[in-house]
Amino acid sequence: MEPGLRQRRWRSRLARGLSFTETEDGNQFPIEIMLSPLKSEDGVLVTAAIRDISERKQLERQLQQSQKMEAVGQLTAELLTISTIFSP
Repeated sequence: MEPGLRQRRWRSRLARGLSFTETEDGNQFPIEIMLSPLKSEDGVLVTAAIRDISERKQLERQLQQSQKMEAVGQLTAELLTISTIFSP
């Protein structure tokens, strides 16, 4: 096998996961962990990147709430339309 092909195969095995961690005062916050193996002369090394995703999770919650409110608004508008059709 060509060295370049083997190296590409190793790079493609990126592992991702979500977890929570704590600050010293006990507050928890969400993190994303990415692990990637890297072949070197000394063997296989693993690089790790850990990212605080608190802001992203907060934005996701806001988007979900906004979508719920939009759905309620659309349903209300449809009910008003139906009620005006059947009103004398």
